[in-house]
Amino acid sequence: MASTSTVISYLFMYSIAMFTLPFAAFFGTRRFLTEYLDVKDFKETIFSVLAAVIVVHIVIALYVRHAVAEMRADNEFAPSQLDHSKSD
Repeated sequence: MASTSTVISYLFMYSIAMFTLPFAAFFGTRRFLTEYLDVKDFKETIFSVLAAVIVVHIVIALYVRHAVAEMRADNEFAPSQLDHSKSD
């Protein structure tokens, strides 16, 4: 089982990623579209927002993947809590 400080540090890391990476994706995509592909106005905004949303979903998926892997590692050493069959 992971210690409390480890869990807090992972939560902090994913929270920072959730805050910073979508901004980086938004402004990075916006700059790339305007400077290199000469895309302007509405299309620029749509693609930039789409990139930020995709990054948010990736961060959430990585967080869930980490949580599931941690849960599986904990269940390897502990008896299964999912077995609710009663033996009479």
